Amino acid sequence: MNDALSLGARVRAAQHDLNNPLTALLAEAQLLALDPLSDEQQESVERMVGLVRRIVILVQTLDSTLTPHAGGG
Repeated sequence: MNDALSLGARVRAAQHDLNNPLTALLAEAQLLALDPLSDEQQESVERMVGLVRRIVILVQTLDSTLTPHAGGG
């Protein structure tokens, strides 16, 4: 049980450590998208925003596999 708790704590710490730079990257990309850009540059920025959002979702779901569900074993 201690291993599971320490693993959960490590996962939450990793989530926190990853979310800080991801939030900064997302904000920078969104600000960049407000600038006048060529079509190619705009597409690149949109891809960056989409990819960062995908990573944010993955990071958010990391501990869902460690958390027992209500009514479960």
